[in-house]
Amino acid sequence: MRQPIFHESQHAAEPSESFQESHWIEAIDIRNNVGPIKLKGGHQVYRLSMLHSRVKLACVVVACLTVIMVVPQPVHAAPPIGLDGVGSDIGPGQQSLTTTRQNDVVILIIECGFARSCDGSITSIIDNAGLNFLLRVAFSPGDSLWEYYAVTKSPLTSDNVTVIGPCNFTYHLCRMLVFAIMWANTADIFDLSPLLPVTVSCLNPGSPCSAPMKSSTIDLVIASVAENDAPACGTGVGGVPGFTWIGGSVEAYYQIVIPHRNVTFSCVGFSDPDAIVLDAISFPPGFR
Repeated sequence: MRQPIFHESQHAAEPSESFQESHWIEAIDIRNNVGPIKLKGGHQVYRLSMLHSRVKLACVVVACLTVIMVVPQPVHAAPPIGLDGVGSDIGPGQQSLTTTRQNDVVILIIECGFARSCDGSITSIIDNAGLNFLLRVAFSPGDSLWEYYAVTKSPLTSDNVTVIGPCNFTYHLCRMLVFAIMWANTADIFDLSPLLPVTVSCLNPGSPCSAPMKSSTIDLVIASVAENDAPACGTGVGGVPGFTWIGGSVEAYYQIVIPHRNVTFSCVGFSDPDAIVLDAISFPPGFR
Protein backbone atom coordinates (compact mmCIF):
# COMPACT_ATOMS: atom_id res chain seq x y z
CA MET A 1 0.00 0.00 0.00
CA ARG A 2 1.30 3.43 -0.89
CA GLN A 3 2.40 5.55 2.06
CA PRO A 4 1.41 9.24 2.19
CA ILE A 5 4.13 11.86 1.77
CA PHE A 6 3.96 14.76 4.25
CA HIS A 7 5.82 18.03 3.70
CA GLU A 8 6.69 19.60 7.03
CA SER A 9 6.52 23.37 7.42
CA GLN A 10 5.95 25.91 10.16
CA HIS A 11 2.38 26.35 9.01
CA ALA A 12 0.38 23.18 8.67
CA ALA A 13 -0.99 23.16 5.20
CA GLU A 14 -4.25 21.60 4.15
CA PRO A 15 -3.72 18.48 2.11
CA SER A 16 -4.09 18.95 -1.58
CA GLU A 17 -7.12 17.57 -3.45
CA SER A 18 -4.93 14.93 -5.08
CA PHE A 19 -3.56 13.93 -1.66
CA GLN A 20 -7.06 13.62 -0.20
CA GLU A 21 -8.31 11.69 -3.19
CA SER A 22 -5.45 9.20 -3.14
CA HIS A 23 -5.93 8.61 0.57
CA TRP A 24 -9.67 8.28 0.10
CA ILE A 25 -8.98 5.38 -2.28
CA GLU A 26 -6.61 3.79 0.21
CA ALA A 27 -9.24 4.09 2.93
CA ILE A 28 -11.80 2.34 0.78
CA ASP A 29 -9.36 -0.53 0.09
CA ILE A 30 -8.53 -0.92 3.78
CA ARG A 31 -12.16 -1.03 4.81
CA ASN A 32 -13.10 -3.68 2.26
CA ASN A 33 -15.34 -1.42 0.23
CA VAL A 34 -17.36 -0.29 3.24
CA GLY A 35 -18.02 3.41 2.75
CA PRO A 36 -15.85 5.45 5.14
CA ILE A 37 -16.85 8.60 6.94
CA LYS A 38 -15.29 11.44 5.02
CA LEU A 39 -13.29 13.73 7.26
CA LYS A 40 -11.25 16.75 6.46
CA GLY A 41 -7.80 15.69 5.40
CA GLY A 42 -6.82 12.45 3.72
CA HIS A 43 -4.57 11.37 6.56
CA GLN A 44 -7.53 11.50 8.96
CA VAL A 45 -9.50 9.20 6.68
CA TYR A 46 -6.53 6.87 6.50
CA ARG A 47 -6.08 6.72 10.28
CA LEU A 48 -9.80 6.22 10.93
CA SER A 49 -9.90 3.41 8.37
CA MET A 50 -6.96 1.64 10.00
CA LEU A 51 -8.56 1.95 13.44
CA HIS A 52 -11.86 0.57 12.19
CA SER A 53 -10.12 -2.36 10.48
CA ARG A 54 -8.30 -3.26 13.69
CA VAL A 55 -11.50 -3.09 15.70
CA LYS A 56 -13.22 -5.38 13.20
CA LEU A 57 -10.32 -7.84 13.36
CA ALA A 58 -10.42 -7.84 17.17
CA CYS A 59 -14.18 -8.53 17.09
CA VAL A 60 -13.66 -11.45 14.72
CA VAL A 61 -10.95 -12.94 16.98
CA VAL A 62 -13.13 -12.57 20.10
CA ALA A 63 -16.09 -14.14 18.29
CA CYS A 64 -13.96 -17.11 17.21
CA LEU A 65 -12.65 -17.62 20.72
CA THR A 66 -16.18 -17.47 22.07
CA VAL A 67 -17.31 -20.14 19.63
CA ILE A 68 -14.36 -22.34 20.57
CA MET A 69 -15.08 -22.01 24.27
CA VAL A 70 -18.81 -22.79 24.08
CA VAL A 71 -18.65 -25.76 21.68
CA PRO A 72 -19.49 -28.80 23.86
CA GLN A 73 -17.03 -31.65 23.91
CA PRO A 74 -18.35 -35.09 22.87
CA VAL A 75 -19.31 -37.37 25.75
CA HIS A 76 -18.66 -41.08 25.32
CA ALA A 77 -21.21 -43.03 27.32
CA ALA A 78 -20.01 -46.10 29.15
CA PRO A 79 -21.26 -49.32 27.59
CA PRO A 80 -24.04 -50.98 29.57
CA ILE A 81 -23.49 -54.26 31.38
CA GLY A 82 -26.10 -56.91 30.76
CA LEU A 83 -27.16 -60.11 29.06
CA ASP A 84 -26.71 -60.67 25.34
CA GLY A 85 -28.89 -63.73 25.01
CA VAL A 86 -30.61 -66.53 26.96
CA GLY A 87 -30.87 -70.09 25.70
CA SER A 88 -34.09 -71.93 24.97
CA ASP A 89 -34.76 -75.68 25.20
CA ILE A 90 -34.66 -77.58 21.89
CA GLY A 91 -34.39 -81.10 23.32
CA PRO A 92 -33.33 -83.05 26.42
CA GLY A 93 -29.97 -81.64 27.50
CA GLN A 94 -29.91 -79.18 24.58
CA GLN A 95 -30.40 -75.44 24.29
CA SER A 96 -30.11 -72.96 21.43
CA LEU A 97 -28.40 -69.61 22.02
CA THR A 98 -28.34 -66.51 19.79
CA THR A 99 -26.24 -63.41 20.58
CA THR A 100 -25.44 -60.07 18.95
CA ARG A 101 -21.81 -59.44 19.89
CA GLN A 102 -18.37 -61.01 19.82
CA ASN A 103 -16.29 -61.61 22.96
CA ASP A 104 -19.31 -62.48 25.10
CA VAL A 105 -18.82 -64.60 28.18
CA VAL A 106 -21.19 -67.57 27.97
CA ILE A 107 -22.28 -69.22 31.23
CA LEU A 108 -23.79 -72.70 31.39
CA ILE A 109 -25.51 -73.80 34.61
CA ILE A 110 -26.67 -77.37 35.12
CA GLU A 111 -28.78 -78.57 38.03
CA CYS A 112 -29.31 -82.17 39.04
CA GLY A 113 -31.57 -83.38 41.81
CA PHE A 114 -34.99 -81.80 42.09
CA ALA A 115 -35.83 -84.19 44.97
CA ARG A 116 -32.77 -83.85 47.23
CA SER A 117 -30.73 -86.43 45.37
CA CYS A 118 -28.69 -86.55 42.18
CA ASP A 119 -27.44 -89.72 40.59
CA GLY A 120 -26.20 -88.03 37.44
CA SER A 121 -22.91 -86.61 36.23
CA ILE A 122 -21.56 -84.55 33.35
CA THR A 123 -19.14 -86.08 30.85
CA SER A 124 -18.67 -83.23 28.38
CA ILE A 125 -20.22 -80.19 26.71
CA ILE A 126 -20.62 -80.17 22.92
CA ASP A 127 -21.09 -76.88 21.10
CA ASN A 128 -21.72 -76.66 17.36
CA ALA A 129 -20.11 -73.19 17.16
CA GLY A 130 -16.88 -74.58 18.58
CA LEU A 131 -17.05 -72.93 22.01
CA ASN A 132 -14.73 -74.51 24.56
CA PHE A 133 -16.65 -74.78 27.84
CA LEU A 134 -14.50 -74.96 30.98
CA LEU A 135 -15.66 -76.11 34.39
CA ARG A 136 -15.85 -73.36 37.01
CA VAL A 137 -17.94 -74.93 39.81
CA ALA A 138 -19.07 -78.43 40.76
CA PHE A 139 -21.03 -78.44 44.02
CA SER A 140 -22.98 -81.46 45.31
CA PRO A 141 -24.25 -81.23 48.90
CA GLY A 142 -27.29 -83.33 47.88
CA ASP A 143 -28.58 -81.81 44.73
CA SER A 144 -25.81 -80.81 42.35
CA LEU A 145 -24.90 -77.59 40.58
CA TRP A 146 -22.33 -77.23 37.80
CA GLU A 147 -21.14 -73.98 36.28
CA TYR A 148 -19.24 -73.86 32.97
CA TYR A 149 -18.01 -70.89 30.96
CA ALA A 150 -16.72 -70.03 27.48
CA VAL A 151 -15.88 -66.92 25.41
CA THR A 152 -17.30 -66.25 21.95
CA LYS A 153 -15.23 -65.02 19.00
CA SER A 154 -18.23 -63.81 17.01
CA PRO A 155 -22.00 -63.47 17.43
CA LEU A 156 -23.90 -66.75 17.75
CA THR A 157 -26.89 -67.73 15.66
CA SER A 158 -28.95 -70.64 17.00
CA ASP A 159 -25.86 -72.18 18.57
CA ASN A 160 -26.64 -75.68 19.83
CA VAL A 161 -25.21 -76.39 23.31
CA THR A 162 -25.51 -80.04 24.36
CA VAL A 163 -24.76 -81.58 27.77
CA ILE A 164 -23.39 -85.12 27.59
CA GLY A 165 -23.54 -87.51 30.57
CA PRO A 166 -25.81 -89.78 32.60
CA CYS A 167 -28.08 -86.98 33.77
CA ASN A 168 -31.81 -87.44 33.20
CA PHE A 169 -33.05 -84.37 31.31
CA THR A 170 -36.11 -86.17 29.95
CA TYR A 171 -37.90 -86.21 33.31
CA HIS A 172 -36.36 -82.91 34.45
CA LEU A 173 -34.18 -84.48 37.12
CA CYS A 174 -31.43 -82.54 35.32
CA ARG A 175 -31.96 -79.06 33.92
CA MET A 176 -29.71 -76.60 32.09
CA LEU A 177 -29.50 -72.89 31.33
CA VAL A 178 -27.06 -71.16 28.98
CA PHE A 179 -26.79 -67.37 28.67
CA ALA A 180 -24.35 -64.76 27.36
CA ILE A 181 -22.97 -61.64 29.07
CA MET A 182 -21.72 -58.72 26.99
CA TRP A 183 -18.76 -56.36 27.62
CA ALA A 184 -17.21 -58.60 30.28
CA ASN A 185 -13.50 -58.46 31.00
CA THR A 186 -12.32 -61.44 28.95
CA ALA A 187 -8.75 -61.04 30.27
CA ASP A 188 -9.95 -61.70 33.84
CA ILE A 189 -13.42 -63.14 33.42
CA PHE A 190 -14.23 -63.62 37.09
CA ASP A 191 -13.83 -61.37 40.09
CA LEU A 192 -10.41 -62.30 41.47
CA SER A 193 -11.53 -62.36 45.09
CA PRO A 194 -10.19 -65.57 46.69
CA LEU A 195 -13.57 -65.99 48.40
CA LEU A 196 -15.36 -66.57 45.10
CA PRO A 197 -17.26 -68.55 44.06
CA VAL A 198 -19.45 -68.88 47.15
CA THR A 199 -21.15 -72.24 47.72
CA VAL A 200 -23.81 -72.71 50.38
CA SER A 201 -25.55 -75.89 51.47
CA CYS A 202 -29.04 -75.19 52.76
CA LEU A 203 -29.25 -77.65 55.66
CA ASN A 204 -32.77 -76.90 56.85
CA PRO A 205 -35.38 -77.83 54.23
CA GLY A 206 -38.08 -75.22 53.89
CA SER A 207 -36.09 -72.57 55.75
CA PRO A 208 -34.56 -69.37 54.29
CA CYS A 209 -31.04 -69.80 52.93
CA SER A 210 -28.55 -67.02 52.11
CA ALA A 211 -25.23 -66.66 50.30
CA PRO A 212 -23.07 -63.55 50.98
CA MET A 213 -20.12 -62.11 49.03
CA LYS A 214 -18.17 -58.88 48.53
CA SER A 215 -17.19 -57.58 45.10
CA SER A 216 -13.68 -56.34 44.32
CA THR A 217 -14.45 -55.04 40.81
CA ILE A 218 -17.50 -53.95 38.83
CA ASP A 219 -19.36 -57.27 38.79
CA LEU A 220 -22.33 -59.02 37.35
CA VAL A 221 -23.19 -61.33 40.24
CA ILE A 222 -24.81 -64.65 39.32
CA ALA A 223 -26.84 -66.67 41.82
CA SER A 224 -27.83 -70.21 40.85
CA VAL A 225 -30.08 -72.35 43.02
CA ALA A 226 -30.66 -76.09 43.25
CA GLU A 227 -34.32 -76.22 44.23
CA ASN A 228 -36.27 -79.15 45.59
CA ASP A 229 -39.86 -79.81 44.56
CA ALA A 230 -40.96 -76.30 45.54
CA PRO A 231 -41.56 -72.83 44.04
CA ALA A 232 -38.70 -70.51 43.15
CA CYS A 233 -36.96 -68.26 45.66
CA GLY A 234 -39.01 -65.23 46.61
CA THR A 235 -42.34 -66.76 45.60
CA GLY A 236 -45.06 -65.21 47.71
CA VAL A 237 -42.83 -62.40 49.00
CA GLY A 238 -42.27 -60.38 45.81
CA GLY A 239 -39.10 -61.98 44.46
CA VAL A 240 -35.48 -61.78 45.54
CA PRO A 241 -34.55 -58.18 46.50
CA GLY A 242 -31.92 -56.64 44.20
CA PHE A 243 -31.75 -59.60 41.80
CA THR A 244 -33.23 -60.15 38.34
CA TRP A 245 -34.52 -63.52 37.17
CA ILE A 246 -32.57 -64.72 34.12
CA GLY A 247 -35.24 -67.10 32.87
CA GLY A 248 -35.30 -70.69 31.73
CA SER A 249 -35.74 -73.98 33.55
CA VAL A 250 -32.83 -73.49 35.99
CA GLU A 251 -33.37 -71.02 38.79
CA ALA A 252 -30.73 -68.31 38.23
CA TYR A 253 -30.54 -64.59 38.93
CA TYR A 254 -28.14 -61.69 38.39
CA GLN A 255 -27.32 -58.31 39.92
CA ILE A 256 -24.84 -55.61 38.80
CA VAL A 257 -22.72 -54.13 41.60
CA ILE A 258 -19.89 -51.64 42.01
CA PRO A 259 -16.52 -52.54 43.59
CA HIS A 260 -16.32 -53.28 47.34
CA ARG A 261 -20.04 -53.85 47.67
CA ASN A 262 -21.48 -56.42 50.08
CA VAL A 263 -24.03 -58.59 48.30
CA THR A 264 -26.35 -61.19 49.83
CA PHE A 265 -28.61 -63.51 47.90
CA SER A 266 -31.44 -64.76 50.11
CA CYS A 267 -33.80 -67.54 49.09
CA VAL A 268 -36.98 -66.93 51.08
CA GLY A 269 -40.70 -67.38 50.65
CA PHE A 270 -42.36 -70.67 49.75
CA SER A 271 -39.17 -72.12 48.25
CA ASP A 272 -37.12 -75.10 49.37
CA PRO A 273 -33.49 -74.60 48.24
CA ASP A 274 -30.89 -77.31 48.62
CA ALA A 275 -27.81 -75.44 47.37
CA ILE A 276 -26.80 -71.95 46.23
CA VAL A 277 -23.78 -70.91 44.18
CA LEU A 278 -22.82 -67.22 44.02
CA ASP A 279 -20.28 -66.11 41.41
CA ALA A 280 -19.24 -62.81 39.80
CA ILE A 281 -18.28 -61.86 36.23
CA SER A 282 -15.78 -58.98 36.23
CA PHE A 283 -15.86 -55.78 34.16
CA PRO A 284 -13.11 -53.20 33.63
CA PRO A 285 -13.48 -49.61 34.94
CA GLY A 286 -15.71 -47.30 32.93
CA PHE A 287 -18.67 -49.63 32.68
CA ARG A 288 -22.09 -49.19 34.23
